[in-house]
Amino acid sequence: KSLGSDMLLLPHMELTFKRIIGQDVSSMAAKLSLPTLLIYGLKDKDTPPEDGKLLASAIKNSRLEILDGGHFLHQEQPGAVNQLMRDFLNA
Repeated sequence: KSLGSDMLLLPHMELTFKRIIGQDVSSMAAKLSLPTLLIYGLKDKDTPPEDGKLLASAIKNSRLEILDGGHFLHQEQPGAVNQLMRDFLNA
C-alpha cells in the first residue's frame, strides 16, 4: 500500500538495491535454460517492457507477458499476476 521505490520501504537495503539494479544481467540470462516467466507492465518506466523483450530473447524457454500497468503489477493487478503464475507453473 506504499507508493514509490521498494528501496524507500527498506532504507537499510539501499546499497544492495543500488548494486542489483545497476547490474547488466543479459550474459547471465543467456545461460538460463529452465522455463522462465517474465511479467512486465506496459507503462513501467523503471523496468520498461523493452527490457523484458531483451531478456525473453536471451533466455531459452522463456515466456514474456506484458500487462497494462506500471511497475507494481503485483499490487495493481494481483489476480492477473497470480493467474499467469498459476498457469505457468501448471503447464
